Amino acid sequence: MNSSPKRILIVDDNLSIHEDFRKILSLKTDASKEIDDIENFLFNETSAPKIKLPEYHIDHAYQGEEAIVMVKKAELEGNPYSLIFMDVRMPPGMDGIETISEIWKNHPFIEMVICTAYSDYTWDEILDKFGETDQLLFTKKPFNVVAIKQLAFSLSTKWDSARKNREHQEYLELEVKRRTLELESLLSHMRILKDKAEQSDKMKSVFLSNMSHEIRNPLNSILGFTELLERKKDLPDDKKQHFLQTINSSGKNLLRLINDIIDLAKIEAGHLKLQNEAVNLNVLFRELESFFDLEAKTKGKANLNIILEPL
Repeated sequence: MNSSPKRILIVDDNLSIHEDFRKILSLKTDASKEIDDIENFLFNETSAPKIKLPEYHIDHAYQGEEAIVMVKKAELEGNPYSLIFMDVRMPPGMDGIETISEIWKNHPFIEMVICTAYSDYTWDEILDKFGETDQLLFTKKPFNVVAIKQLAFSLSTKWDSARKNREHQEYLELEVKRRTLELESLLSHMRILKDKAEQSDKMKSVFLSNMSHEIRNPLNSILGFTELLERKKDLPDDKKQHFLQTINSSGKNLLRLINDIIDLAKIEAGHLKLQNEAVNLNVLFRELESFFDLEAKTKGKANLNIILEPL
């Protein structure tokens, strides 16, 4: 908050009252300046340190309706009133109590001092109007100069401290809100990562299940035909040749599956290096024909024919 003078509004229909406040709350009146000059001359006190007195920006309103407009304008300008000295009787318009009530509807933090020479309202009536509040005090006319100075200093200082506290509280609330949003965003991100990790685990489980199935097929083929070769020593050469080709094809297929698994692991780790190699399509298709033909027979689907047609 800036250190500019606190704004005080004097609301009274009597011009002399405004002049009294101006003299009381001004830092230097002409008379007091003359007295200081005489003291400095007589006692040589020009170098003596002076106590820094509070400085106020004083505005004047002469009717309650005018005061309400000025309070609203000051708030819009960002330089609100800290304290209002309010007269009670201000004919023909609103009285002071009505004016305070209207001002506090939209500006509830302004300190108020009711200034009156009459008992227009009892304390109980004021409590009924405003409730218990520490922002409302009374002073009687004619004014006690010291009391007015003390009220101005104490209440404007109180208002300033309360405003700083409110601003600090607003800052803390905004900071809590900001950090709460950050935390919610972090939790949302963590939930997304958790869902992705769970999905990844499911996909890995499905992948491993499929790989287990794919690996068992060529492995069973190798073991099965190897066992046939061992048991049947009198197989014709063409049968042996077919069995050996099937074992060889299944072995290559098994090796390819293992290499694919290793490549997938490298992809996940970001270490896979691509290699370009020439491929003999005729050999590849013959291997596929032999593999799927064996698959069909192994699974009892002899009615399925695998046909490779050369172009």
